Amino acid sequence: MRQAAGLLSDNGELNILHANQLWFLAMADNFKGYLNLFDNKYSIGDENTFWAATNYSKFNKMVREFGGYHVHAIGSDLVRPTKSKENLYKYMVSMLDTGLVMIYINNKLMYPHKFTLFNVPAPTHFVVLYELHKINEMVEIKYWDYGLKTEQLITMKRLKKTIYGVSSITKR
Repeated sequence: MRQAAGLLSDNGELNILHANQLWFLAMADNFKGYLNLFDNKYSIGDENTFWAATNYSKFNKMVREFGGYHVHAIGSDLVRPTKSKENLYKYMVSMLDTGLVMIYINNKLMYPHKFTLFNVPAPTHFVVLYELHKINEMVEIKYWDYGLKTEQLITMKRLKKTIYGVSSITKR
């Protein structure tokens, strides 16, 4: 893995931060999930494959065990949180008062593009939620995503459709 650090591609900020790549690969090697069912051991070249993928359960387990935090999570890899649009909004706002909130989103739904032919109905990555405000029928969402703090105005319906998981992370 030390030799592979620096070889990750198409991973945003990780492309240029080789120490972070090594950290990422070591965590991916130590924590396994169902995504690693057929590829459980690191091999050269795995750094740019599904081997390094993180599912929702695996992410929450890493935060609990490696970081020593308490995690309250709703949602999953395949099924969105069952709360109604309004209740999901209220839930996330209330969780922001308790600690760090990570949301598991489908980035293609967060940034819809008219030239996209097919969107896979699955989450793509995690972002840090900073603020959430209702403005009439819209929601202003502020979050950190791959090194950038982003502010976006979206509908409640799209917000609900985009989010697959909400993890509230607090100290033990």
